Amino acid sequence: MVYEAPHLKIKEGSINSVVCVVGDPGRAELIATKYCDSYEELAYNREYRTYNVEFEGAKFSVASHGVGGPGCAICFEELIKCGAKVIMRLGTAGSLRPDTIKQGDLIVTTGSGAEDGVSQYLVPAGFPCVADPALCIAMRDTAKSLGYERVHFGITLASAVFYPSPAVEQTLASNAAAGAIGVEMENSALFAVASIRGIRAAAVSTVDGCPLKWDEGDYDPAGTTVTNGKERMIKTGSINSVVCVVGDPGRAELIATKYCDSYEELAYNREYRTYNVEFEGAKFSVASHGVGGPGCAICFEELIKCGAKVIMRLGTAGSLRPDTIKQGDLIVTTGSGAEDGVSQYLVPAGFPCVADPALCIAMRDTAKSLGYERVHFGITLASAVFYPSPAVEQTLASNAAAGAIGVEMENSALFAVASIRGIRAAAVSTVDGCPLKWDEGDYDPAGTTVTNGKERMIKTGINVAKRVVLENL
Repeated sequence: MVYEAPHLKIKEGSINSVVCVVGDPGRAELIATKYCDSYEELAYNREYRTYNVEFEGAKFSVASHGVGGPGCAICFEELIKCGAKVIMRLGTAGSLRPDTIKQGDLIVTTGSGAEDGVSQYLVPAGFPCVADPALCIAMRDTAKSLGYERVHFGITLASAVFYPSPAVEQTLASNAAAGAIGVEMENSALFAVASIRGIRAAAVSTVDGCPLKWDEGDYDPAGTTVTNGKERMIKTGSINSVVCVVGDPGRAELIATKYCDSYEELAYNREYRTYNVEFEGAKFSVASHGVGGPGCAICFEELIKCGAKVIMRLGTAGSLRPDTIKQGDLIVTTGSGAEDGVSQYLVPAGFPCVADPALCIAMRDTAKSLGYERVHFGITLASAVFYPSPAVEQTLASNAAAGAIGVEMENSALFAVASIRGIRAAAVSTVDGCPLKWDEGDYDPAGTTVTNGKERMIKTGINVAKRVVLENL
């Protein structure tokens, strides 16, 4: 049977061996449709969009990977499984040398500091995340040959944190002092995956500002080229105080259009899609956050800045108790193990990532009242890793032995952000398999049993949202 990537939705052998990757699905479309001579769109699922293209006689592929290390690592792994031998990332970065590296300059990364949130689970501590030297030189020299003089060459930092936490000291200044010239979110994940899978990788970034000088206005990712950008952004006060969040933009659309009585789409940018909805007299919002802790933390921070006071996550999880917790069951998370890749940069080591108890009980009891008997209540693990590395021992078994009943990728990030920002948060998940038994075929996210479980999860979530709004729960 030909392998089909569960996230990218492409098949083994369907892509070219050289792939250019970008964060934004819209940028993948732009490259394919505007800059290439011909193109074929292969798939578009969640934040992952893939094209085969031809440019001046050369055939290669273009794909988007979303925001943050854990989600992009999934993309890189699946591209490699489908035939990629060279992956080059085209992204944006902040300057850590604002006096000499300015907005619009290019940075070619030779090596990356690994604070991306997933590399630590892929390669040993201290293992260097480095780009392919020949590709680095080719990127620099090609840029120069095209007349681009402001091209910089050096080490950058990959950081899991976009919005700094008041509880943990950030490392931008110390990385700059050590020689880093820029900061972004994904390069070290790319280089780590490339190393363990034996492919070549490189990265070039456009500078969009300086995070050391954001307070002075040195951040302008849209610049003057996006005249209507502000109209497409979510503004403070535009959302409701209660928000249901999901990973998949398509699931956000499904909830708004199928399960709610009325809806208004506010914005759709990258993997982030936001609606205001009404359900049985209760007004709340629905938003998607993409895959992985770093990217979803951005979503939660911006929702809070725009007025969210309660965030409830409706997602999927793997069972860590396969004998008793089965596909299609629901898990209400009371607390989350924090291996998500971003919580460690938001709260102190050992700080507990816990859900709001009243919301947890409401989720469990609401599910039961709707006739859903297979509802489990307990601790889950949030893991940055979907595809395990052969170089680092995974922790699923030890977390299960400690009492964790399930595993997913984002809950601890939600609970950490909620704690530092002073809001309430909870999570309910549908079980889509057991990662301890994937080799036996126990993973079926699109199967009938799991699909029915997702419907139960959605109905539970929106009914709890209704109770929070109307009953002031």
